[in-house]
Amino acid sequence: MTSHGPISPHPRAVRKYYESVAALRDQHVFNEMNVRSAFESLLADTARLKGWTLIPELSGKSGGSLVRPDGTLRDRNSLPRGYWEAKDTKDDLAPRGMPNGFW
Repeated sequence: MTSHGPISPHPRAVRKYYESVAALRDQHVFNEMNVRSAFESLLADTARLKGWTLIPELSGKSGGSLVRPDGTLRDRNSLPRGYWEAKDTKDDLAPRGMPNGFW
């Protein structure tokens, strides 16, 4: 049975994520590729609480272009419920042609 409300901030998956990130920080590594697996595990574990499935690197088309987010969340009917694209503090998130921080 799945929950219909928000996910509690205290499930085991959240604690495990923070422990993994702390261990990485202790090793002085904290960029997108280093924390990716910890976050992917957190997302997959919490998605299951909603009856959703995380599918890493699922390709699809958008506006005629091939896109491949780091993760796609789908429900039991294969409907997309969300997408995950890993970024870190060094990435420029501004749209092309716009200065960083524009939005």
